Amino acid sequence: MMPDIAIKNIQDFIDCDGTQMIDIITLITAQDALKKQIKHKPQMTSKPLYKVLCPDCGRTLNGFENAPYCISCGQALDWSE
Repeated sequence: MMPDIAIKNIQDFIDCDGTQMIDIITLITAQDALKKQIKHKPQMTSKPLYKVLCPDCGRTLNGFENAPYCISCGQALDWSE
């Protein structure tokens, strides 16, 4: 299952009317983990100095260019042009 479809399905459970027995905390945790698997492009800044930032946590990625994920938060990174 693709992560974005799984995220939608989990959100549907989170938004349920309470008639289902479900562990909401587990679903929220799973949803957050799946969201981290969807690659996002790092943010590029030029002021005050050139920096590459994680799009999720904002950590500076300089020195970790081309890493498949942020070493701080685990967000998958898309380094394609």
